[in-house]
Amino acid sequence: MKVNFTNKYFKFYFSIIFLILVSISGFICDQDVSVSPPPPSVSTGILRMHSEPEGFTIFLNGRNTGRITPDSLIYLDYGTYQVTLKKKYFRDTSISVNISEGLPVDTSIDFLSNPLMYGSLNIRSNPEGTMIFLNDSSTTYSTPAIINNLIPGLYSITLKKTGFRDADLSAISVESNVTKTIYTELEDTSIWVNYQVSNSNIPTNVLSCIAIDMDGTKWIGTYEYGLLKFDGSNFTKFDKDNSPLPDNYILCLTVDQSNRLWIGTDNGLAVLSNNNWTIYTKDNSGLPINSIKSLAAESSNLMWIGTSVGLVKYDGNWQVYTISPDVTNWINTISIDQIQTKWLGIGDTSLGVMSFNGTDFTNYPMEEYGYQTKNVMCSAVSPSGQIWFACNPFKGVLGGLSYFDGNNFNNITLASFLLVNNINISISDKKWISTNAGLYKITGTSQITIYSTTNSPLTSNDIKGTAEDSQGILWIATGTGGLVKFKEANN
Repeated sequence: MKVNFTNKYFKFYFSIIFLILVSISGFICDQDVSVSPPPPSVSTGILRMHSEPEGFTIFLNGRNTGRITPDSLIYLDYGTYQVTLKKKYFRDTSISVNISEGLPVDTSIDFLSNPLMYGSLNIRSNPEGTMIFLNDSSTTYSTPAIINNLIPGLYSITLKKTGFRDADLSAISVESNVTKTIYTELEDTSIWVNYQVSNSNIPTNVLSCIAIDMDGTKWIGTYEYGLLKFDGSNFTKFDKDNSPLPDNYILCLTVDQSNRLWIGTDNGLAVLSNNNWTIYTKDNSGLPINSIKSLAAESSNLMWIGTSVGLVKYDGNWQVYTISPDVTNWINTISIDQIQTKWLGIGDTSLGVMSFNGTDFTNYPMEEYGYQTKNVMCSAVSPSGQIWFACNPFKGVLGGLSYFDGNNFNNITLASFLLVNNINISISDKKWISTNAGLYKITGTSQITIYSTTNSPLTSNDIKGTAEDSQGILWIATGTGGLVKFKEANN
């Protein structure tokens, strides 16, 4: 009996629980289920923007999109937009574009089909009649000329005329619907032409000396860039980094009868022959010191070298001549006359002018011969046999030029405290005097012409040296204005 009661009691409670669960389930099923609605569809479109030429910045409703044609703008709301394309030198161009449901919108603007997009150049020159080249291509135009229908942008202009140096103008801007006027003056190369860092590939305007070899090649010394070779078109640099040259500071140059170039520096002597270098220093030769002050070639096998401690003869062997143990023996200049006498300018101002016949030294005291000062810096021998000396100012005494005619010294006063850097005498007996205040030409012994930056196209008044080529053209090395070519015979 006890077991039956328990089973009936269990069945009763189980039925009650079942009814409760059914009631709850029915209540839940009768309620609405809450579900988030799906997001509305986004209405977006694509604009594909092209242009001819390419490279325009795309603005949308005045806002810079940062996009450059050709490119696409995506996720655009449906609607009408103002699209503006901008590029430097071109006129801005705007169009309206409608973005709607459907395929992407392809839009292109052909700037080159619009005549107002082109610009013009009005090119003028002195002299007129120069041929015009744009971006290195001939235009068939000559100045003065207006060239129309140019695509906006930057152009290089070259003007060419026989007898004149080409005028090169770079980064000339052409703008839409604008005529730009360009004017330039060409340099007349029938008389003067200059080579500077700004207009040639010469590496420096600071030059020290010049010599011309038998092939017409110009060799130019500098104070910082070593040796320069100029073939008439291009400059080639030789320095301590790319050649055996012992120093980048070139003091003197000369060419011997074998067409070898001798190069004096403060750190030794260099010889250049057919691209072959030979270097002489006190460590590998009979040079008493590395400081080379002057050079003179007596023959193809005999070179005279002025140093700060004496005169050196080199003919395959080395011989050093000491003038006097009581002076510095500083040889500023060496010139050799027609009978092979060596004429010297001595740095020690107690001596002045001396001569050397290969055996003995002869002094020409200033007190006896009456030349300007004992501060003799350079010299040259004329075709007539005169020995010309530059006597620079010393201790308040004005300097000038003195020439020795075999018996007497004759003086020419130039200007107050003028410094003479070089004397070059041409085969036509013109004396070219390089000074710190311009270039002096002396015809004969009295007719003087002065060229300076105020009365000629010289680029600097600091003239370091000159050399005349086989055509009679004078090449001028300046201290601050580069190289100058002077066709004096055509003037």
